[in-house]
Amino acid sequence: MLIDVSALNQTPPQSEGVQGTCGDWKEAQHSLFQLANMCLILSFLIPNSFRHYPFCLRIFLGTGYLFFSLWSGLIVCMPDVLGWSAGFFLVNLFHLSYIGYKMFPNKANKDLDELYKKLFEPLKVSKVEYDCLVKQGYVHEMERFCEYAKEGITPCGQRTSILIKGRLKVQYENMFVHCIERNQFVDSPEYDLINRSLSSSHTHERYQVTIVAVEQSLLLTWPFDKLCQFLESNPSVSAIFDLLIGKDISDKLYQIQEMLLSNPESPLRQKLDSSPVRLQRFTPSPHSSLMNLRGVVVSESSTSSLDHVHCFGIDIKGWSSPSRKAPSIKTNTFESQV
Repeated sequence: MLIDVSALNQTPPQSEGVQGTCGDWKEAQHSLFQLANMCLILSFLIPNSFRHYPFCLRIFLGTGYLFFSLWSGLIVCMPDVLGWSAGFFLVNLFHLSYIGYKMFPNKANKDLDELYKKLFEPLKVSKVEYDCLVKQGYVHEMERFCEYAKEGITPCGQRTSILIKGRLKVQYENMFVHCIERNQFVDSPEYDLINRSLSSSHTHERYQVTIVAVEQSLLLTWPFDKLCQFLESNPSVSAIFDLLIGKDISDKLYQIQEMLLSNPESPLRQKLDSSPVRLQRFTPSPHSSLMNLRGVVVSESSTSSLDHVHCFGIDIKGWSSPSRKAPSIKTNTFESQV
């Protein structure tokens, strides 16, 4: 039997297409593929302790999958890779938008944070309670010379607002009464009037002053009914809200008295002096009266701030003109004091 020794020494040919083996190596992929993988590597190198770790992570992941989408759709033309890469990119884009909204709040949110630190945080209102209160209302802008309320026309009891940016002016019969500054209630007297008695007789009450924006302003406004429902279910927030309303009314009274004392020739003072119901004279020392009123603002915790103002002998009630019947206005309101 003859044996072919040369056949034994030959190496059997490798079959083509065997798994786990590589034939000829192909050239490196396009630069888009390389950039995509570089972005993925950078996303994994961001330390967890970094302040903006979630934001930067989503940026690099989204950019990487964007490059993968371009590479698969324009270079290698692989629809399945294109579909998965585009899906990953959109998911990261939505997540990035959400994180960016939380990290970089708009101007309105910054003003609301300042309002919280100015009014509510000193009274131990938690941020969660404050956010729930804000969600009951809405933030809107007022252009210059835009009217918030019209004297004798705008009904009371529909809304309550706080000025979070800008400046408003209050007028009575085209006479300047006072200004409303930032972080002050716009219509605290009207809220106090309606909130004291919810009878149907108040549904016909109208603003007795005109409130106009003297510059572009931003307001936080609550619908009256929705605000009342929220305060009824949150007694602690309701007590603090009523306290702020009472203090705001007292501040407005103080501001009016200070203006009348410092400017006796003002049209409002002349109107008061010429009225049948004259402005009751202050005590011999005007400064002592203002100090007493300021003491009420600081120390009084009741919502009936105006009731306690009168106990110091300071009466700045309204007037009735001979040619015009005095409007029917409930006592203890800002309009009744002008």
